[in-house]
Amino acid sequence: KIKEAVNIPVIGNGDIKTKEDAKRMLEETGCDAVMIARGALGNPYLFKEIKYYLEENKELEPWTIEERIATCKEYASRLVEYYGNELAACKEMRTHASWFLKGQRNANKYKVKVCQVTSLNELYNLLDEYLESLKMQLMDDRFDDITVNYKKYSRQKITVDNNLNIIKIQDIK
Repeated sequence: KIKEAVNIPVIGNGDIKTKEDAKRMLEETGCDAVMIARGALGNPYLFKEIKYYLEENKELEPWTIEERIATCKEYASRLVEYYGNELAACKEMRTHASWFLKGQRNANKYKVKVCQVTSLNELYNLLDEYLESLKMQLMDDRFDDITVNYKKYSRQKITVDNNLNIIKIQDIK
């Protein structure tokens, strides 16, 4: 109704957290654009995702945790440049880094730790430690699957590589 009553661009705002939210807002209101606020906290990928979805009507590949962490580190580095003070930037990053980790697997203890960082090096090391813990968890999960499968074939020897991919299966006599 507002769009029809005015001769200026109308921007829709509120609860835009996904590409579907943006599309719904545009379709339901007829607005000219959408404004994204809290939905982008810790997820700057949302802008690219929405743009691609609206222009191509397709979904982008999901944002990987590695990309998320790399973007968090870049943001921290840029905050140091902006503030000209590493400690001030790290204090600001405490909140932002928590948003980047929000909803990620086993991130709670790292979100607590990130709220105490006082240097970029400390933040980067913590984020790297988190990534490494995810990789180890993935390997544990895959090893559990192999162990279950191995029990089914207890008369076989299964050889795996460092990534736990099965290289060969041998019968045991």
